[in-house]
Amino acid sequence: MSRPRLILTILVRDEADIIAQNVAWHLSQGVDHVIVTDNGSSDGTSDALRPFLQGGALTLLHEPSDAYLQDAWTTRMALMARDELGADWIICSDADEFWRAPSGNLKDALPEGEDAPAMLTCHRHNMICPRDALETGPWADRLVYRAVDPPAMVAPPQTMEELHAIRFEHPYFQYRLPPKMLFRARGLTSIARGAHGGGYAGEATKADSAVEILHYPIRSRRAFEASVRQIGGAMRRNAGTALQTSWKYRRWLAMTEASGSIWPAFAEALPDRQRLARDVEAGRLVRDLSMSEALAQLDVPAPMVEGEAPAVPAQRVEPGHMGSLLLVTGPDAGVDAALAELLIARGATPPLAPPRRLKSLGEAILVEMGRGGRDLRAAPKGWFDRPIARQYQQTLFEALVESFADLNDAVVHGPELAALLPLWEGIARDWQLGLRTVLAIGNPSQEVRAWHRATGLPLPIGALIWARRALDAERHSRGLPRVIVLHDDLLGDWRACAGALEGQLGLTAPAPHRAPDDQIEALISRLKAPSAATVNDALADPALPDFVKEVFETLRALAASPETDHSTTLDRLGATLDQACALLGPALASSGEVEAEPALQGQPDATETSQALEASQTQNARLTLLLRCRARLVAPSRPGLRQRARDRLSGSDADVRAVREAPEFDAEWYRSTYPDVSAHGIDPAQHFLRFGAREGRNPGPGFDTLRYYEANPDVLECGALAFLHYIRHGREEGRAIFPAEPLPV
Repeated sequence: MSRPRLILTILVRDEADIIAQNVAWHLSQGVDHVIVTDNGSSDGTSDALRPFLQGGALTLLHEPSDAYLQDAWTTRMALMARDELGADWIICSDADEFWRAPSGNLKDALPEGEDAPAMLTCHRHNMICPRDALETGPWADRLVYRAVDPPAMVAPPQTMEELHAIRFEHPYFQYRLPPKMLFRARGLTSIARGAHGGGYAGEATKADSAVEILHYPIRSRRAFEASVRQIGGAMRRNAGTALQTSWKYRRWLAMTEASGSIWPAFAEALPDRQRLARDVEAGRLVRDLSMSEALAQLDVPAPMVEGEAPAVPAQRVEPGHMGSLLLVTGPDAGVDAALAELLIARGATPPLAPPRRLKSLGEAILVEMGRGGRDLRAAPKGWFDRPIARQYQQTLFEALVESFADLNDAVVHGPELAALLPLWEGIARDWQLGLRTVLAIGNPSQEVRAWHRATGLPLPIGALIWARRALDAERHSRGLPRVIVLHDDLLGDWRACAGALEGQLGLTAPAPHRAPDDQIEALISRLKAPSAATVNDALADPALPDFVKEVFETLRALAASPETDHSTTLDRLGATLDQACALLGPALASSGEVEAEPALQGQPDATETSQALEASQTQNARLTLLLRCRARLVAPSRPGLRQRARDRLSGSDADVRAVREAPEFDAEWYRSTYPDVSAHGIDPAQHFLRFGAREGRNPGPGFDTLRYYEANPDVLECGALAFLHYIRHGREEGRAIFPAEPLPV
């Protein structure tokens, strides 16, 4: 008796990283032919499929629609498999699902005979990894954890209120998945969305199957965000689709839009390293390498992350004849000081007195370098090779000797060290000192907001300062013996933290030089804030740009796994910060931010009233929106759009006439409110279109540009000028306008 004919169907969109492995895998497992519908991919998915197409093993259909009619397109492929390709059984799969039978041949699990059930129930398992491990290597080598006995998924929400009110006890992809069906072709009439059921002419019986499905739902953060926006947006556009359909994507899209960031949804979907380690230890997760090892044997190689290279272990610098230094640095002075206190309590050498001269020298060097105050730029190229840098090395060394009675494990700390580590490395080399570094990483949300409360530092600027210091510390400490310590780890288990510091840095202070444990416990208790921000708080904080959140996550990953090379990611983030600094430079200069020297320590004024706090938060929100406005309208990020943006913003005659004739535009008010308009000698309407509109200025007392963007984020997203949009479209559409308010300073 001939074996049944088994056809696989796949609906795919932008899955170039996995689709070739998927097809090759199933062809090796007994599938006779594959039908793929490409739903408008733009990432090379079709190119990845072409070898199978040319070999006759695959049929490729194209469906460019954005409607995401999954059930209709899947049904079409299933009926084609039966009617045109002679299928006896049909697998309706996604590109991220890998089906397997115990024997290694899927056909062995297919029942034969006329009384065979219509559908076989196949159970699925999500394959996951820590979210900070994604994109550090091939997905098949990273996604190797699955739930042992996954908890039942929460009940599907019935209303939007229920959708937003859901609270997960575990990361989403650790919950139980609904099974999928393997379909008998005879009598099949339709496939339900997700292939969780099907329609048949006559009775549709079911039976359990030994076939299991390994599901790889998230292989990169960017792909996750693209799926959330594409599927969530399609569900929103298809008004007739039930709320329960793809409800997780509806929820994640709402979370993303509410926070302005994919990070809250990303953190809800996957665990971090600490959570995963706890769940493995508790037996809730297990490491399963079976599919990773099987895929490695396929002819189609696993994709590699661009720029991936093996981690290069840092060379240890042994203490020299004169002693050794322990440099503690990171974004926040308080966190740096806390780690320095722990090192001193464990036997490292403290300064004779608060090392004010060392700190003052560091700040003076930053000014000489061109990085005083809130200046966010990187060090000028080649600065550390200049003669002035050698002079500062000598001065720093003299101050160091004055500050310490003993240079054996002498502790120096402070945020200013992050940018100056190359100078300290030169000191260690010239004076035969050992040099070891400790990177102190706290919660950016908590630290940036503390700076704001203490000094009024705008949250967006504070976030950039945090990222600059963190990236400087990481980049300049490469190649040096170092330990990255998370402030949360220090507060949670100081003994483990001290053990890691001593073990990795080779600290061997005699016991009599160490403080008693109860004294250290008291120190840690003083450091604990009553309402400390969590990691998820930081990832959900709308005041933190996504790249700052990624800096935080990447450094946390590096702290958990120092042997993993994250330099490519961190260098990319550093380049992103450099671009942001270049873009925001004019805005910072015009508001006096660069010249102002921030005092990032201190306590909030006790007399500050709730009204003042509310006003400060409102002003900060407007500043954030202003920076977004200028970033979007002044320097479009997509190549090729810059000249078109200039042409659009300079204003055509029709645009100038429309602005001039609009009742909301007040030329005299515009001149008096912005005195530089008269200095330009340009007609107010032309000035507004060429300069004012893109700078967030208001055209008259009855129209606030930033409030219009705030109420209509789609207008800013498409790069339209707020007032011109209102004239052309908004007034007719009934969009609200608001009285003009001063621009934030």
